[in-house]
Amino acid sequence: MATRVDDPSRTSESDDEQGLLNGERGWRSREKRERGMSWVVAVMFFAFGLLVGVVGGMEWRKHDAENGYREVVAQGGFEADKEVVFEMNETFERKMGKLSDALWEGLMPKGHGFIQVDDKNRAIPHTDKEGDLSQTKVVSVFHQLHCLNTIRQSLNTAIDLDPNFNYLALQFAHHWAYCFDYLRQSLMCTADLTLENLIKREGSLSEEVDGWGTKHMCRDWEKVFEWAEGHRVGKGLGIE
Repeated sequence: MATRVDDPSRTSESDDEQGLLNGERGWRSREKRERGMSWVVAVMFFAFGLLVGVVGGMEWRKHDAENGYREVVAQGGFEADKEVVFEMNETFERKMGKLSDALWEGLMPKGHGFIQVDDKNRAIPHTDKEGDLSQTKVVSVFHQLHCLNTIRQSLNTAIDLDPNFNYLALQFAHHWAYCFDYLRQSLMCTADLTLENLIKREGSLSEEVDGWGTKHMCRDWEKVFEWAEGHRVGKGLGIE
């Protein structure tokens, strides 16, 4: 909404003319101008104070974000700047067995992704001291992998018609539901906007996609893994 602003130069000029004609009126006009200038100065100081407050608030929020847990990994310099072409890995696609299980186990660093932080949520290098639960956090990606592995194990058990599946289903039904929703929110949060290529069949493009052969910009997984392990709390192993 537009607001009209009077031109102060016009008022000043008019007051000066009146002051030349009548001393008393001139004195009053000067007093009026002085009061007006006082208001202008007050408004300028208020605006300056407001600006300082806004900028200060922005800097504080920036400081808080830089020292907050959600930015801990980013502090380590792990930007999504590594090119990775997604390709099929048949070993990971296999049903449960010693080889595939070992690969999934290898995705989890020592400590299961649990790390220790200080009172400003900055990661603390690993020591042999017992961790303080009030300063223990979990790196999200390792929690997500744990959930995905739980679903993998359950699916393979069902496919193999394992006689224990019905028993396991009752035990893990809540965990499955929780993992599905947790992974849904994780995917929506990271929202990978990479444009994936369509599948070619007999030389022609089809309205299908499998994601293979598409280049993504990723964080360096090995560095993330090493960072989590280097700041771990506890001695847990494996992905369970």
